[in-house]
Amino acid sequence: MSIDMVFFWLFVAVILYIIIADRIKIFDEDDEVKRTALELSVGELEIIRRLLLKNDDKDAATDKLLEKIEHELSKLDLDEFSEDAQWFEDNREEIEVSHGGEFVAIKGKKILQGSNSLDYLLGWLVGAGYDPAMVYVTYVTKCLL
Repeated sequence: MSIDMVFFWLFVAVILYIIIADRIKIFDEDDEVKRTALELSVGELEIIRRLLLKNDDKDAATDKLLEKIEHELSKLDLDEFSEDAQWFEDNREEIEVSHGGEFVAIKGKKILQGSNSLDYLLGWLVGAGYDPAMVYVTYVTKCLL
C-alpha cells in the first residue's frame, strides 16, 4: 500500500470519527453491550460515499460499504423525493407565477434552480453536486391568469 493510500485512509478515518463520535450510543446491561445505534444524516452519508468513491484502490470491503451506504441513501432520498413532489403540488400556483414555462429542480422543499432547458438544468444539478435521479425535476406550466 502506497503512502498516499495510508494518508487517504487515515483522512477517511478522521472524518468518520468527527462525524460519528457523538452519534454512537451504547446501551449496556451488566457490562454487556446490547445494542449500538448509529444515526447519520443524508449529508454525512453522502460525504462518506464521495470519499470512498475517490479511492482508486477499492477492495471488497470498500465495495460492500459503498453498497450499504448507497442503499441507505436511496431509501432516505425516496422519502425526501416524495415530500418534494407533494410540496410542489401544494405550492403549484405560486410556482407557476414565478417559474411558469420552466423546468424546476426541487430538493428539501425548495427550488434549487429553474431553466427553460432541461439539459441545462440537469447539467447544473451535476455541476452543483446533486444526483439528478434523486432530485424532483418537473416542468411548470405557465400561469393562465
